[in-house]
Amino acid sequence: MSVAASHLDKGCEEALRLLLRPDIHHTIPKWMAQVGEGEKRGIIRLVRAANPNFMETLAVPRTQGHGGVPRVAEVIPARHAVKPLRKEPTTLLSAAKGMMQKSASTPALIR
Repeated sequence: MSVAASHLDKGCEEALRLLLRPDIHHTIPKWMAQVGEGEKRGIIRLVRAANPNFMETLAVPRTQGHGGVPRVAEVIPARHAVKPLRKEPTTLLSAAKGMMQKSASTPALIR
């Protein structure tokens, strides 16, 4: 089973758990084995119509070991981390102070 197919199966199963009553959740695996990809996508579309953020909570299954994503790729290096925004408001004058400094190459212009 490919990663995309297992992601579809996982999403469809979670969608069915949202749609169906808890007393009939035991029938989900049997139904999943009998239907095709089109029916599974239809169930997911139905749940997305009611809850657009439904699939964002599900992680994409990744293959481990040979041929899969290395575990190191899941760790973001510090140099790529997003820097927090400055809390103080930046004015034009304070921004210019950091960028516009006196030039050492033109001492004659400074009076």
